Amino acid sequence: AKYLRSPEIYNRIIETAGEKLIPLYKIAEVKYGIKSGANDFFYVIDDTDLVKKMSEEDYKLNFGYERKKHLISWEKNGWFYSEMTKSHHILERLYFKPLFKTQKEAKNLEVDLKKLKYHVLICNESLASLKRQNTKIARYIEIAQKEHGMHELATNSARISNDKDNPRDWFNIGKDLFVGDFIFPSKIHERYGLIDNRKTKIFCDKVNYNIKAKKEFAKDADLIFLIMNSTLFRYFLELFARQMGEGLTDIDVVVVEKTLVINPKLLKSKEKELKEIMKSFKAREQETIYEEIKKKDKKKLDTIILESLGMKAKDVDELYEQVCESRLTRNEKANSVTTVKSKEKPDYETSLKLIEERFPEIHSLKELIKDKALIHFNIPNSPAKFPKDIKAGDSNLFQSYFVNFREGNKQVGVGFKSISQLKLFRFLYEELEIKGTLLTLPEKPEECEKIHSILEDDYKTYSSQIKALLKSYRSKASFLAIYRDLVMK
Repeated sequence: AKYLRSPEIYNRIIETAGEKLIPLYKIAEVKYGIKSGANDFFYVIDDTDLVKKMSEEDYKLNFGYERKKHLISWEKNGWFYSEMTKSHHILERLYFKPLFKTQKEAKNLEVDLKKLKYHVLICNESLASLKRQNTKIARYIEIAQKEHGMHELATNSARISNDKDNPRDWFNIGKDLFVGDFIFPSKIHERYGLIDNRKTKIFCDKVNYNIKAKKEFAKDADLIFLIMNSTLFRYFLELFARQMGEGLTDIDVVVVEKTLVINPKLLKSKEKELKEIMKSFKAREQETIYEEIKKKDKKKLDTIILESLGMKAKDVDELYEQVCESRLTRNEKANSVTTVKSKEKPDYETSLKLIEERFPEIHSLKELIKDKALIHFNIPNSPAKFPKDIKAGDSNLFQSYFVNFREGNKQVGVGFKSISQLKLFRFLYEELEIKGTLLTLPEKPEECEKIHSILEDDYKTYSSQIKALLKSYRSKASFLAIYRDLVMK
Protein backbone atom coordinates (compact mmCIF):
# COMPACT_ATOMS: atom_id res chain seq x y z
CA ALA A 1 0.00 0.00 0.00
CA LYS A 2 2.91 2.31 0.72
CA TYR A 3 3.97 2.11 -2.94
CA LEU A 4 0.50 2.15 -4.52
CA ARG A 5 -1.30 4.92 -2.65
CA SER A 6 -1.69 8.12 -4.68
CA PRO A 7 0.10 10.95 -2.79
CA GLU A 8 -2.09 13.75 -1.45
CA ILE A 9 -0.06 16.52 -3.11
CA TYR A 10 -0.45 14.80 -6.49
CA ASN A 11 -4.23 14.53 -6.11
CA ARG A 12 -4.49 18.16 -5.05
CA ILE A 13 -2.44 19.40 -8.00
CA ILE A 14 -4.52 17.36 -10.48
CA GLU A 15 -7.83 18.55 -9.00
CA THR A 16 -6.77 22.21 -8.77
CA ALA A 17 -5.04 22.46 -12.14
CA GLY A 18 -7.69 20.73 -14.22
CA GLU A 19 -7.26 21.54 -17.92
CA LYS A 20 -4.21 23.69 -17.22
CA LEU A 21 -2.24 20.45 -17.29
CA ILE A 22 -1.84 18.75 -20.67
CA PRO A 23 0.17 15.69 -21.83
CA LEU A 24 3.60 16.54 -23.22
CA TYR A 25 2.78 15.06 -26.65
CA LYS A 26 0.38 17.98 -27.26
CA ILE A 27 3.26 20.46 -27.32
CA ALA A 28 6.31 18.36 -28.27
CA GLU A 29 7.39 15.29 -30.23
CA VAL A 30 9.26 12.56 -28.38
CA LYS A 31 11.46 10.24 -30.46
CA TYR A 32 14.07 7.59 -29.70
CA GLY A 33 17.73 8.33 -30.33
CA ILE A 34 19.73 6.26 -32.82
CA LYS A 35 19.32 2.49 -32.59
CA SER A 36 22.44 1.35 -34.41
CA GLY A 37 22.16 -2.41 -33.92
CA ALA A 38 25.95 -2.62 -33.54
CA ASN A 39 27.55 0.20 -31.60
CA ASP A 40 31.02 -1.36 -31.92
CA PHE A 41 30.81 -0.83 -35.68
CA PHE A 42 28.80 2.40 -36.00
CA TYR A 43 30.29 4.35 -33.08
CA VAL A 44 33.95 5.34 -33.42
CA ILE A 45 36.31 7.58 -31.46
CA ASP A 46 38.02 10.42 -33.33
CA ASP A 47 41.68 10.36 -32.30
CA THR A 48 42.92 12.65 -35.10
CA ASP A 49 44.22 15.20 -32.59
CA LEU A 50 46.64 12.56 -31.32
CA VAL A 51 48.12 12.26 -34.83
CA LYS A 52 49.24 15.89 -34.65
CA LYS A 53 51.05 15.18 -31.38
CA MET A 54 52.88 12.07 -32.63
CA SER A 55 56.65 12.06 -32.91
CA GLU A 56 58.03 11.55 -36.42
CA GLU A 57 59.02 8.01 -35.40
CA ASP A 58 55.52 7.12 -34.16
CA TYR A 59 53.92 8.71 -37.23
CA LYS A 60 55.96 6.52 -39.58
CA LEU A 61 55.32 3.45 -37.41
CA ASN A 62 51.56 4.00 -37.61
CA PHE A 63 51.15 5.11 -41.22
CA GLY A 64 54.21 3.76 -43.01
CA TYR A 65 55.25 7.20 -44.27
CA GLU A 66 57.19 10.18 -43.02
CA ARG A 67 54.74 12.92 -42.12
CA LYS A 68 55.87 15.29 -44.90
CA LYS A 69 55.69 12.54 -47.54
CA HIS A 70 52.28 11.22 -46.49
CA LEU A 71 49.76 12.30 -49.15
CA ILE A 72 46.69 12.65 -46.97
CA SER A 73 44.44 15.49 -45.83
CA TRP A 74 43.66 15.29 -42.13
CA GLU A 75 40.93 17.86 -42.73
CA LYS A 76 39.03 15.46 -44.98
CA ASN A 77 40.06 12.27 -43.18
CA GLY A 78 40.14 11.23 -39.55
CA TRP A 79 42.01 8.65 -37.50
CA PHE A 80 39.14 6.78 -35.90
CA TYR A 81 39.32 4.06 -33.24
CA SER A 82 36.86 1.20 -33.75
CA GLU A 83 35.78 -0.93 -30.80
CA MET A 84 34.83 -3.61 -33.33
CA THR A 85 38.38 -4.16 -34.61
CA LYS A 86 40.13 -2.79 -31.49
CA SER A 87 42.28 -0.68 -33.79
CA HIS A 88 42.45 2.64 -35.65
CA HIS A 89 41.35 3.30 -39.23
CA ILE A 90 41.83 6.26 -41.54
CA LEU A 91 38.27 7.07 -42.70
CA GLU A 92 36.57 9.93 -44.53
CA ARG A 93 35.13 12.52 -42.14
CA LEU A 94 32.08 13.23 -44.29
CA TYR A 95 30.54 9.92 -43.22
CA PHE A 96 30.70 10.64 -39.48
CA LYS A 97 28.68 12.94 -37.23
CA PRO A 98 29.18 13.74 -33.51
CA LEU A 99 26.97 11.72 -31.16
CA PHE A 100 25.61 12.49 -27.69
CA LYS A 101 25.50 9.40 -25.49
CA THR A 102 25.59 10.23 -21.77
CA GLN A 103 24.77 13.10 -19.45
CA LYS A 104 28.47 13.45 -18.70
CA GLU A 105 28.85 14.90 -22.20
CA ALA A 106 26.87 17.98 -21.19
CA LYS A 107 27.83 21.07 -19.26
CA ASN A 108 25.33 23.31 -17.51
CA LEU A 109 22.38 21.71 -19.35
CA GLU A 110 23.94 22.16 -22.80
CA VAL A 111 25.76 19.72 -25.06
CA ASP A 112 29.52 20.14 -24.69
CA LEU A 113 31.07 19.18 -28.02
CA LYS A 114 34.49 18.82 -26.39
CA LYS A 115 33.20 16.07 -24.11
CA LEU A 116 31.60 13.91 -26.80
CA LYS A 117 33.25 10.50 -26.97
CA TYR A 118 31.80 9.05 -30.16
CA HIS A 119 31.06 9.85 -33.78
CA VAL A 120 28.37 7.83 -35.56
CA LEU A 121 28.56 6.48 -39.10
CA ILE A 122 25.87 8.11 -41.26
CA CYS A 123 26.14 6.85 -44.84
CA ASN A 124 23.25 6.70 -47.31
CA GLU A 125 25.33 5.42 -50.23
CA SER A 126 25.47 1.79 -51.32
CA LEU A 127 28.55 -0.35 -50.73
CA ALA A 128 28.86 -0.81 -54.50
CA SER A 129 29.00 2.96 -54.98
CA LEU A 130 31.52 3.39 -52.16
CA LYS A 131 33.77 0.73 -53.71
CA ARG A 132 33.57 2.35 -57.15
CA GLN A 133 34.79 5.57 -55.55
CA ASN A 134 37.60 3.61 -53.84
CA THR A 135 36.63 5.02 -50.45
CA LYS A 136 38.28 4.04 -47.20
CA ILE A 137 34.89 3.58 -45.54
CA ALA A 138 34.10 0.80 -48.05
CA ARG A 139 37.07 -1.20 -46.76
CA TYR A 140 35.92 -0.68 -43.15
CA ILE A 141 32.41 -1.92 -44.05
CA GLU A 142 33.86 -4.99 -45.79
CA ILE A 143 35.90 -5.82 -42.68
CA ALA A 144 32.68 -5.58 -40.66
CA GLN A 145 30.96 -8.01 -43.02
CA LYS A 146 33.71 -10.53 -43.69
CA GLU A 147 35.38 -10.69 -40.27
CA HIS A 148 32.58 -9.76 -37.85
CA GLY A 149 29.31 -10.66 -39.59
CA MET A 150 27.77 -7.30 -38.78
CA HIS A 151 25.39 -7.49 -41.73
CA GLU A 152 23.80 -10.63 -40.26
CA LEU A 153 22.76 -9.05 -36.94
CA ALA A 154 18.99 -8.73 -36.63
CA THR A 155 18.68 -4.94 -36.53
CA ASN A 156 21.20 -4.49 -39.35
CA SER A 157 19.82 -7.16 -41.68
CA ALA A 158 16.30 -5.75 -41.21
CA ARG A 159 17.44 -2.54 -42.93
CA ILE A 160 18.36 -4.25 -46.18
CA SER A 161 16.09 -3.39 -49.09
CA ASN A 162 16.46 -4.42 -52.74
CA ASP A 163 13.63 -2.16 -53.87
CA LYS A 164 14.78 -0.50 -57.10
CA ASP A 165 13.18 2.79 -56.13
CA ASN A 166 14.47 2.75 -52.58
CA PRO A 167 17.49 0.42 -52.16
CA ARG A 168 19.17 0.29 -48.78
CA ASP A 169 22.25 -1.38 -47.34
CA TRP A 170 22.50 -2.79 -43.81
CA PHE A 171 24.80 0.02 -42.63
CA ASN A 172 22.43 2.77 -43.80
CA ILE A 173 20.84 4.00 -40.56
CA GLY A 174 18.49 6.22 -42.55
CA LYS A 175 17.97 9.60 -44.17
CA ASP A 176 16.64 12.73 -42.47
CA LEU A 177 17.30 11.37 -38.99
CA PHE A 178 15.36 13.12 -36.23
CA VAL A 179 17.24 15.75 -34.20
CA GLY A 180 15.57 17.15 -31.11
CA ASP A 181 15.62 20.61 -29.60
CA PHE A 182 16.37 18.84 -26.33
CA ILE A 183 17.86 15.53 -25.20
CA PHE A 184 16.09 13.58 -22.47
CA PRO A 185 17.80 10.73 -20.54
CA SER A 186 15.74 7.53 -20.58
CA LYS A 187 17.15 6.51 -17.22
CA ILE A 188 17.48 8.83 -14.24
CA HIS A 189 18.62 8.49 -10.67
CA GLU A 190 19.17 11.25 -8.12
CA ARG A 191 20.34 13.66 -10.82
CA TYR A 192 18.21 14.73 -13.75
CA GLY A 193 18.47 17.41 -16.39
CA LEU A 194 17.00 18.01 -19.84
CA ILE A 195 19.86 18.94 -22.19
CA ASP A 196 19.53 21.84 -24.65
CA ASN A 197 20.50 20.73 -28.17
CA ARG A 198 19.29 23.77 -30.11
CA LYS A 199 22.74 25.22 -30.69
CA THR A 200 24.60 21.98 -31.38
CA LYS A 201 21.83 20.08 -33.24
CA ILE A 202 23.55 16.71 -32.88
CA PHE A 203 22.28 13.13 -32.93
CA CYS A 204 21.84 11.15 -29.72
CA ASP A 205 22.02 7.46 -28.87
CA LYS A 206 18.92 5.38 -28.05
CA VAL A 207 19.59 5.66 -24.30
CA ASN A 208 18.24 9.18 -24.77
CA TYR A 209 15.09 10.58 -26.35
CA ASN A 210 14.80 13.54 -28.71
CA ILE A 211 12.32 16.21 -27.65
CA LYS A 212 11.22 18.73 -30.28
CA ALA A 213 8.66 21.51 -29.81
CA LYS A 214 5.75 21.21 -32.24
CA LYS A 215 5.43 23.95 -34.85
CA GLU A 216 2.63 25.78 -33.04
CA PHE A 217 4.78 25.82 -29.86
CA ALA A 218 8.16 26.51 -31.52
CA LYS A 219 8.28 30.02 -30.03
CA ASP A 220 7.70 28.52 -26.59
CA ALA A 221 10.77 26.26 -26.70
CA ASP A 222 12.45 28.08 -23.78
CA LEU A 223 9.32 27.61 -21.69
CA ILE A 224 9.15 23.91 -22.58
CA PHE A 225 12.82 23.54 -21.59
CA LEU A 226 12.14 25.07 -18.16
CA ILE A 227 8.92 23.11 -17.65
CA MET A 228 10.76 19.84 -18.30
CA ASN A 229 13.53 20.85 -15.91
CA SER A 230 11.07 21.64 -13.15
CA THR A 231 10.63 19.53 -10.01
CA LEU A 232 6.96 18.95 -10.84
CA PHE A 233 7.81 17.34 -14.19
CA ARG A 234 10.43 15.10 -12.59
CA TYR A 235 7.96 14.12 -9.87
CA PHE A 236 5.26 13.15 -12.36
CA LEU A 237 7.81 11.10 -14.32
CA GLU A 238 8.93 9.13 -11.28
CA LEU A 239 5.35 8.35 -10.25
CA PHE A 240 4.62 6.41 -13.41
CA ALA A 241 8.00 5.10 -14.59
CA ARG A 242 9.48 1.62 -14.09
CA GLN A 243 12.14 0.96 -11.51
CA MET A 244 15.37 -0.87 -12.21
CA GLY A 245 18.21 -1.88 -9.91
CA GLU A 246 19.90 0.59 -7.57
CA GLY A 247 16.84 2.87 -7.61
CA LEU A 248 17.38 3.74 -11.28
CA THR A 249 14.20 4.99 -12.95
CA ASP A 250 13.64 3.61 -16.45
CA ILE A 251 11.34 5.92 -18.41
CA ASP A 252 9.64 4.66 -21.56
CA VAL A 253 8.88 6.98 -24.49
CA VAL A 254 5.14 6.55 -23.90
CA VAL A 255 5.51 7.63 -20.26
CA VAL A 256 7.37 10.78 -21.32
CA GLU A 257 4.76 11.58 -23.97
CA LYS A 258 1.88 11.20 -21.52
CA THR A 259 3.47 13.01 -18.58
CA LEU A 260 1.39 16.05 -17.69
CA VAL A 261 2.90 19.52 -18.05
CA ILE A 262 1.58 23.00 -17.59
CA ASN A 263 0.38 24.61 -20.82
CA PRO A 264 3.29 26.94 -21.78
CA LYS A 265 0.81 29.67 -22.75
CA LEU A 266 -0.02 30.07 -19.04
CA LEU A 267 3.56 31.18 -18.34
CA LYS A 268 3.69 33.97 -20.94
CA SER A 269 3.13 36.67 -18.34
CA LYS A 270 6.19 35.45 -16.42
CA GLU A 271 8.60 35.34 -19.38
CA LYS A 272 10.89 38.06 -18.02
CA GLU A 273 11.40 36.22 -14.71
CA LEU A 274 11.74 32.90 -16.50
CA LYS A 275 14.47 34.25 -18.77
CA GLU A 276 16.49 35.11 -15.66
CA ILE A 277 15.89 31.60 -14.30
CA MET A 278 17.04 30.10 -17.61
CA LYS A 279 20.20 32.20 -17.45
CA SER A 280 20.83 31.01 -13.88
CA PHE A 281 20.24 27.34 -14.76
CA LYS A 282 22.78 27.49 -17.55
CA ALA A 283 25.39 29.07 -15.33
CA ARG A 284 25.65 26.04 -13.03
CA GLU A 285 25.68 22.26 -13.00
CA GLN A 286 22.59 20.34 -11.96
CA GLU A 287 22.91 18.52 -8.64
CA THR A 288 21.02 15.71 -6.90
CA ILE A 289 17.33 16.27 -6.21
CA TYR A 290 18.14 16.79 -2.52
CA GLU A 291 20.46 19.69 -3.39
CA GLU A 292 18.39 21.07 -6.28
CA ILE A 293 15.43 21.85 -4.07
CA LYS A 294 17.68 24.16 -2.02
CA LYS A 295 18.55 26.28 -5.07
CA LYS A 296 16.85 29.68 -5.34
CA ASP A 297 16.41 29.49 -9.12
CA LYS A 298 14.78 26.05 -8.93
CA LYS A 299 12.40 27.10 -6.17
CA LYS A 300 11.49 30.26 -8.06
CA LEU A 301 10.67 28.21 -11.17
CA ASP A 302 8.64 25.66 -9.22
CA THR A 303 6.74 28.42 -7.40
CA ILE A 304 5.82 30.15 -10.68
CA ILE A 305 4.57 26.87 -12.17
CA LEU A 306 2.52 25.82 -9.14
CA GLU A 307 0.98 29.26 -8.69
CA SER A 308 0.11 29.35 -12.40
CA LEU A 309 -1.73 26.06 -11.83
CA GLY A 310 -3.76 27.61 -9.01
CA MET A 311 -1.70 26.23 -6.14
CA LYS A 312 -0.10 28.24 -3.34
CA ALA A 313 3.56 29.05 -2.82
CA LYS A 314 3.61 26.95 0.37
CA ASP A 315 2.66 23.88 -1.69
CA VAL A 316 6.16 23.93 -3.17
CA ASP A 317 7.62 22.74 0.13
CA GLU A 318 5.13 19.89 0.28
CA LEU A 319 6.03 18.94 -3.30
CA TYR A 320 9.71 18.93 -2.36
CA GLU A 321 9.05 16.74 0.64
CA GLN A 322 7.09 14.29 -1.50
CA VAL A 323 9.57 14.13 -4.40
CA CYS A 324 12.44 13.42 -1.99
CA GLU A 325 10.39 10.77 -0.21
CA SER A 326 9.56 9.21 -3.57
CA ARG A 327 13.24 9.09 -4.54
CA LEU A 328 14.25 7.63 -1.16
CA THR A 329 11.49 5.04 -1.49
CA ARG A 330 12.89 3.96 -4.85
CA ASN A 331 16.33 3.61 -3.30
CA GLU A 332 14.82 1.60 -0.46
CA LYS A 333 12.99 -0.71 -2.87
CA ALA A 334 16.19 -1.12 -4.87
CA ASN A 335 17.84 -2.66 -1.83
CA SER A 336 14.98 -5.05 -1.18
CA VAL A 337 15.14 -8.76 -1.91
CA THR A 338 12.51 -8.35 -4.61
CA THR A 339 14.67 -6.02 -6.65
CA VAL A 340 17.79 -8.12 -6.21
CA LYS A 341 15.92 -11.16 -7.50
CA SER A 342 14.30 -9.25 -10.36
CA LYS A 343 14.24 -11.08 -13.69
CA GLU A 344 15.16 -7.94 -15.57
CA LYS A 345 18.80 -7.98 -16.60
CA PRO A 346 20.29 -4.52 -17.25
CA ASP A 347 22.17 -4.07 -20.53
CA TYR A 348 25.77 -2.85 -20.74
CA GLU A 349 24.94 0.87 -20.84
CA THR A 350 22.60 0.60 -17.86
CA SER A 351 25.14 -1.47 -15.92
CA LEU A 352 27.87 1.09 -16.62
CA LYS A 353 25.63 3.96 -15.51
CA LEU A 354 24.73 2.14 -12.29
CA ILE A 355 28.39 1.48 -11.48
CA GLU A 356 29.42 5.06 -12.34
CA GLU A 357 26.79 6.49 -10.01
CA ARG A 358 27.61 4.03 -7.22
CA PHE A 359 31.39 4.56 -7.42
CA PRO A 360 32.01 8.19 -8.52
CA GLU A 361 35.27 8.17 -6.53
CA ILE A 362 37.03 5.84 -9.00
CA HIS A 363 39.63 7.90 -10.84
CA SER A 364 39.90 8.03 -14.62
CA LEU A 365 43.28 8.18 -16.36
CA LYS A 366 42.13 11.23 -18.32
CA GLU A 367 41.52 13.29 -15.19
CA LEU A 368 44.77 12.13 -13.58
CA ILE A 369 46.96 13.19 -16.54
CA LYS A 370 45.24 16.51 -17.09
CA ASP A 371 47.62 19.51 -17.39
CA LYS A 372 50.71 17.26 -17.36
CA ALA A 373 53.50 16.88 -19.92
CA LEU A 374 52.50 13.79 -21.90
CA ILE A 375 53.92 11.15 -24.23
CA HIS A 376 51.83 9.11 -26.68
CA PHE A 377 52.43 5.40 -27.25
CA ASN A 378 50.93 3.32 -30.02
CA ILE A 379 50.16 -0.01 -28.35
CA PRO A 380 49.80 -2.95 -30.78
CA ASN A 381 46.86 -5.33 -30.46
CA SER A 382 49.03 -8.37 -29.75
CA PRO A 383 50.71 -10.21 -26.82
CA ALA A 384 53.33 -8.23 -24.92
CA LYS A 385 56.67 -9.44 -23.61
CA PHE A 386 57.97 -7.35 -20.72
CA PRO A 387 61.62 -7.10 -19.63
CA LYS A 388 62.50 -9.93 -17.26
CA ASP A 389 64.51 -7.87 -14.79
CA ILE A 390 63.05 -4.53 -13.81
CA LYS A 391 65.30 -2.96 -11.21
CA ALA A 392 64.26 -0.23 -8.84
CA GLY A 393 65.04 3.31 -9.83
CA ASP A 394 64.92 5.13 -13.13
CA SER A 395 68.54 4.98 -14.23
CA ASN A 396 69.03 3.43 -17.66
CA LEU A 397 71.92 3.85 -20.04
CA PHE A 398 69.69 4.39 -23.08
CA GLN A 399 66.88 6.06 -21.15
CA SER A 400 64.43 3.61 -22.68
CA TYR A 401 62.59 0.49 -21.49
CA PHE A 402 61.22 -1.69 -24.29
CA VAL A 403 58.18 -3.93 -24.36
CA ASN A 404 58.08 -6.23 -27.38
CA PHE A 405 54.88 -7.20 -29.19
CA ARG A 406 54.75 -10.07 -31.64
CA GLU A 407 52.53 -9.59 -34.70
CA GLY A 408 52.85 -12.77 -36.77
CA ASN A 409 56.49 -13.06 -37.76
CA LYS A 410 57.09 -9.42 -37.00
CA GLN A 411 58.21 -8.03 -33.65
CA VAL A 412 57.32 -4.46 -32.69
CA GLY A 413 59.00 -2.69 -29.79
CA VAL A 414 57.48 0.12 -27.76
CA GLY A 415 59.97 2.12 -25.72
CA PHE A 416 59.07 3.74 -22.40
CA LYS A 417 61.12 6.59 -20.92
CA SER A 418 61.27 5.38 -17.34
CA ILE A 419 60.67 2.31 -15.24
CA SER A 420 57.78 4.15 -13.57
CA GLN A 421 56.16 4.72 -16.95
CA LEU A 422 56.70 1.06 -17.82
CA LYS A 423 55.12 -0.13 -14.56
CA LEU A 424 52.09 2.08 -15.13
CA PHE A 425 51.64 0.62 -18.59
CA ARG A 426 52.10 -2.91 -17.27
CA PHE A 427 49.28 -2.36 -14.78
CA LEU A 428 46.97 -1.05 -17.54
CA TYR A 429 47.92 -3.90 -19.88
CA GLU A 430 47.66 -6.78 -17.41
CA GLU A 431 44.68 -5.64 -15.33
CA LEU A 432 42.61 -3.76 -17.92
CA GLU A 433 43.92 -5.35 -21.14
CA ILE A 434 44.74 -1.98 -22.71
CA LYS A 435 46.01 -2.74 -26.20
CA GLY A 436 45.37 -1.92 -29.84
CA THR A 437 45.11 1.79 -29.08
CA LEU A 438 47.04 5.02 -28.67
CA LEU A 439 47.88 5.39 -24.99
CA THR A 440 48.80 8.69 -23.35
CA LEU A 441 50.97 8.68 -20.22
CA PRO A 442 52.79 11.37 -18.19
CA GLU A 443 56.39 12.09 -19.09
CA LYS A 444 57.69 12.53 -15.54
CA PRO A 445 58.50 9.35 -13.54
CA GLU A 446 57.14 10.74 -10.27
CA GLU A 447 53.78 11.51 -11.88
CA CYS A 448 53.62 7.99 -13.33
CA GLU A 449 54.33 6.54 -9.89
CA LYS A 450 51.59 8.59 -8.27
CA ILE A 451 49.01 7.71 -10.92
CA HIS A 452 49.99 4.03 -10.81
CA SER A 453 49.50 4.04 -7.05
CA ILE A 454 46.06 5.72 -7.30
CA LEU A 455 44.78 3.39 -10.03
CA GLU A 456 46.10 0.30 -8.28
CA ASP A 457 44.51 1.33 -4.96
CA ASP A 458 41.19 1.95 -6.71
CA TYR A 459 41.37 -1.45 -8.39
CA LYS A 460 42.12 -3.28 -5.14
CA THR A 461 39.43 -1.37 -3.26
CA TYR A 462 36.55 -1.51 -5.72
CA SER A 463 37.01 -4.45 -8.13
CA SER A 464 35.48 -7.07 -5.85
CA GLN A 465 32.59 -4.73 -4.94
CA ILE A 466 31.82 -4.04 -8.60
CA LYS A 467 31.93 -7.75 -9.46
CA ALA A 468 29.49 -8.46 -6.63
CA LEU A 469 27.13 -5.70 -7.75
CA LEU A 470 27.14 -6.83 -11.37
CA LYS A 471 26.31 -10.31 -10.15
CA SER A 472 23.47 -9.00 -7.96
CA TYR A 473 22.06 -7.07 -10.95
CA ARG A 474 22.33 -10.29 -12.97
CA SER A 475 24.06 -8.13 -15.54
CA LYS A 476 25.57 -9.68 -18.65
CA ALA A 477 28.17 -6.93 -18.77
CA SER A 478 31.79 -7.96 -18.37
CA PHE A 479 33.50 -6.63 -15.26
CA LEU A 480 36.67 -6.02 -17.24
CA ALA A 481 34.85 -3.97 -19.91
CA ILE A 482 33.01 -1.93 -17.24
CA TYR A 483 36.14 -1.21 -15.21
CA ARG A 484 38.16 -0.39 -18.31
CA ASP A 485 35.51 2.13 -19.38
CA LEU A 486 35.54 3.71 -15.91
CA VAL A 487 39.31 4.22 -16.01
CA MET A 488 39.74 5.07 -19.70
CA LYS A 489 36.62 7.25 -20.20
